[in-house]
Amino acid sequence: MKLSQQKFKNSSYPRTSSWGNDSNCCLWDGVMCDSMSSHFGNLPSLTYLNLSHCCFAGEIPPRIAGLSKLATFDLSTNWFYSFERGNYLKLEPSTWEKLILNMTNMRELILDYVNMFSISKSSLSLLMNLSSSLVSLSLRDTSLQGNITNNILCLQNLQQLDLSRNQNLNGQLPKSECNSSLRHLDLCFTNFSGEVPNSLGYLKHLNHLNLGFC
Repeated sequence: MKLSQQKFKNSSYPRTSSWGNDSNCCLWDGVMCDSMSSHFGNLPSLTYLNLSHCCFAGEIPPRIAGLSKLATFDLSTNWFYSFERGNYLKLEPSTWEKLILNMTNMRELILDYVNMFSISKSSLSLLMNLSSSLVSLSLRDTSLQGNITNNILCLQNLQQLDLSRNQNLNGQLPKSECNSSLRHLDLCFTNFSGEVPNSLGYLKHLNHLNLGFC
């Protein structure tokens, strides 16, 4: 791939010689960057937004919460690209609250490696507002902390839940039977404690369970 790119740069398009992975793309010859292009809030009919594995860092803009029709929202795995700069993609409580309250059609919410350190227990409990729509929730390694209600494991249509690698996140598995369609549950490297209850046996569709290093 690198050889073909180098050949392309040196042949018919010499202006691409200024293009490189180690420089600001806005300074490349022939490339223009619009300072207004981050206004996703101007796309009110958008239902699918996947910005995973990009080089984003900094605060997630509040206007993202205006996308009330989103069914899939994926901002995962931007952490690897911003690690050296120490500037992680971050979600503030006010944006989180607006996002959950406005996106009532959300089916997939994937925020792995987004910094959610400042999200409180009360703000996290707002996820219960998505009980009728949420199918997949993945908050892996987001620095969540505090106690989380076990009701989150009983969301009506939830099939996949990943809260793994949040070492300061406390909780317990529900002792009462859940009418859940849960298929995938990963709580490894969290601070969940207590007994593994019999109610876990009522999760008839469960095919992946990871409770390692709790």
